[in-house]
Formats: sequence, C-alpha cells, structure tokens
Amino acid sequence: MRRMLIPVDGSPCSLRALRHVLERHAGRGGADAVELHVVYVHGALPQEVSRLVSHDEMAEYRHVESERALKDVKAMLGHSTVPHVLHEGVGPVAEVVTQLADSLHCEQIAMGTHGRGALADLLMGSTAQKVIHLSNVPVLLVK
Repeated sequence: MRRMLIPVDGSPCSLRALRHVLERHAGRGGADAVELHVVYVHGALPQEVSRLVSHDEMAEYRHVESERALKDVKAMLGHSTVPHVLHEGVGPVAEVVTQLADSLHCEQIAMGTHGRGALADLLMGSTAQKVIHLSNVPVLLVK
C-alpha cells in the first residue's frame, strides 16, 4: 500500500486538495491502494510567547485551533473509504511536513497552493514553495 501525506490548515484550498485525493483514490485496492496521512501543523510561535502564556493555555489554544481546522477534514474523511491517519505537528510548517513525509515513508505529498498566509502568500504560497524545495518526494499541488 502506497502512502501519501496531505497537509491541511482548514483553508478552502487545503480542503480541495484533500477532496481531490479522496476522489482519485476511492475504491482503489491492490497495488493502487493508498493510505492517507493527513497532518495539521501548528506553526512555531516566537519563544517570547512562552514567557507570557502558560503551557496549559498553549495546549488549550492548539486544541481549539486543531478542532476548528480539522472539523471539515474529519467530516470528509468520515465519509471516505480510503484508509487514513490524522497527525498533528508543531513547528515550522514546511519542515514538519517534509520530515513527517520522510519518517512515514510517503511516496507523495499533496497540498493546496494557498493557505491562510498574508494575501494567501501571493501566487503559489510560501509554504508550498518551501515544501517543494525541502521534499524528497514528488509534491502534487492542487489549485
């Protein structure tokens, strides 16, 4: 079974990427079967924040953000027959995504081209550009 990593952030574009992959792989078995690893990454915060916010407050914030970002993702996955695993990470998004893809031995990363960055990071998105640069596997970008 092949493995594919899909980073999501709750944005419409990341949901389109997930929908595209689910539709493409629904009902496939044998050599064409795929296991999806869906990851939501909490971006790294400046170290100064830890002086102002307690560990418990930060954990609660991350929990609330995860639930918000993963609500639609969980609904989509719940209606799918494609095997999947949800992951969460903390740190620089592109680095966490590519390191997770390597550690899980994924054959591909599929992601949206625009997320929630400043002005949707203009054209392709800075996170997508960084993932392409750092990735050891092919990256499928979904508009």
